[in-house]
Amino acid sequence: MSSQTSEGLRERLFNALDLFIEKKISSKEVEGVCYISEQILKTASIELEFQREINSAKMAERRYLLEMKKEEKEAQKLLQDTLDMVVENEGTSQV
Repeated sequence: MSSQTSEGLRERLFNALDLFIEKKISSKEVEGVCYISEQILKTASIELEFQREINSAKMAERRYLLEMKKEEKEAQKLLQDTLDMVVENEGTSQV
């Protein structure tokens, strides 16, 4: 398993804990492992939040574009209805 995944990080943390309990590494070494793990988690959290913001902006842009298309279709329908009414009125006024 790759140590560059959340599962790998978890495994290394538990391994460090086991080694500490077995008195095979010092508390300073455990602190170092914990510090590095914390930095990795903070970085992942920031990356995740950034991706959420990007996705949110993309969704807002899509909603805006869909609304514009809807308004454009409504405007076209209104224009067509108006033209139909004008043509109809011209036909009845010539009779």
